[in-house]
This record gives sequence, structure tokens and C-alpha cells, in this order.
Amino acid sequence: MATDRSKKTRALQKASEKNVMLAHKFNPKLHVLEAEKKKERPIKEWYIHEKIDGIRAVFKDGELTSRYGNKFHAPPEFLKKIQWGLSTSIQLDGELIHPDGLQRTGSIVRDKTKKNTMEYWSQIQYVVFDQIYDYEVPFWERLKDLQDHLAENENVRILDKMGVVTSINDVHTYLKVIEGRDGEGLILRNPEAFYEKGRSWNLIKVKSFEDCEAEITGYYKGEGKYTGMIGGLECKLSDGTEFECGTGLTDEDRAKPPAVGKKITIKFMGLTDSGKPRHAVFMGVRDYE
Repeated sequence: MATDRSKKTRALQKASEKNVMLAHKFNPKLHVLEAEKKKERPIKEWYIHEKIDGIRAVFKDGELTSRYGNKFHAPPEFLKKIQWGLSTSIQLDGELIHPDGLQRTGSIVRDKTKKNTMEYWSQIQYVVFDQIYDYEVPFWERLKDLQDHLAENENVRILDKMGVVTSINDVHTYLKVIEGRDGEGLILRNPEAFYEKGRSWNLIKVKSFEDCEAEITGYYKGEGKYTGMIGGLECKLSDGTEFECGTGLTDEDRAKPPAVGKKITIKFMGLTDSGKPRHAVFMGVRDYE
């Protein structure tokens, strides 16, 4: 039976599809250089971008909002750095990131009172990767327009392409480069595609790890250097599957763990035969949007 929380999560996910363009997952059997079978999808000459591990943010009417439409209370100085030189009608699509990672990003951008100053936002960067158009403009042209008009600075930058798909090996090569510097993965974009709100086959994410949401149901005790702290989290997936997650937690997380009942994001490498996430890694509390 679906809980009120899971129903709310699904409702938010559905709402987000009305606001931004979302990617499908890369499938080596489906995504090929040139299609020879009906179900195959060609990705030759597609742009290769890094997949940014941040918080999705849309800039519109001088404000930043989450992909669900919730307002981020960014300081006016930060918003001016994005808006400078741009038409007031422009809509930007990107990610907010902090050098200390997703958890730190979320703790700042979701705060409505104490941290909505440049003292906290000075290290936040808005990485812009697209423009939201309500009419038909190909991605290569949207990207060029960004490069021509968006003023980059210490808080704003444009995510340019890393390369172009000339062989399927390019995908694996660039993925190794990104993962070698602890990045999340790749995004493949059809340069001729228009901006589509919702899940699009013109946008593909490539990751060795999968990610999902889980609920904290308890803790298990730490040992050795973690004596007196928690050793890890006891968690549950939406289908009721229970598992443990002890990797990815900082010492601060172990001393003051997220509360039971909190939703978290984990990444993992497939499922075990019993349906549990394999090599689960804690990514952060999912209350930043």
C-alpha cells in the first residue's frame, strides 16, 4: 500500500515533468551509432556533457526555482550575477552546486532565512546547460546563444560539451574520465533536438551507478573508530525491501545522523538476487527541493 509520503513523491515527480527536460537512461543494446533495427536509437554526433551532481534549478523572471517549481531564496546579489546582460524573458536550465558536495548545496539553497546571504552563497555556482524555449530551436543553437549572451563569473558558468559521439567507445572513454575525478556520469544530447518538457529520448544519462530514494528506518552501531557513533543506516525502499547503508557517511553524519523517517538518496551498482541495492552509498538527505 502506498504511503502518503510515497504518493507525495510521485506527485512531485509528475509535476517536475511539466517544468523541465528529463533524461532517459543509456542502454547499450538500444543506443547505437547508427540504427539498423526498429527499436534502436542512433546517437552518432550527439554532444557529450558531464552530468552535474547538484540541485536542478530554473532561472525565470529573475528568480531561481526547483524543478518542482519551489522557490530558492537566493540573495539578490547572486540573482543579479545570473541576470546581468540577459533579456528578462530568458529562461535558464541548470544545476546549483557547492564544492563540498550535494549535502552542503542542499543545506544552503533550501534555507529560507539564515543562509540566504552571499556569506553562504558565495561558493554556490549556477552551472547552466540549456535554455527553456517554448518554440522550436535546436540545442546547438540554444547553446551558442548561451555562449554569446550569458556572462560567466565566479557564480555562473556554462556547461560546454566535452566531445562528440563518433563511436560507442567514446561514451565509455569519457565516462571513465568523469568517474576518475569522482564525477557522477555523462549526459548525451541530440544537438538537433528542441527543448521538450518531460522525459525525452533526445537526452540520455550515462552512469555506472544507479540512484534511488530510500527511507531511514533505524541505525546500526559503529565499531572501532566509530564507537559511540552509528555504523550506518538501516533503510527501506518504496517496495518495502530493507537494506543497510554505511558507505558515504561523514563523521558528522555518523555523530548526528539524519532522523528516522527521512528520505535519502543512495547510489548503487545494480540489485542483488534478493532485490537489495548492491554497494549502496549515501548521497544525501532528500529534502532540498
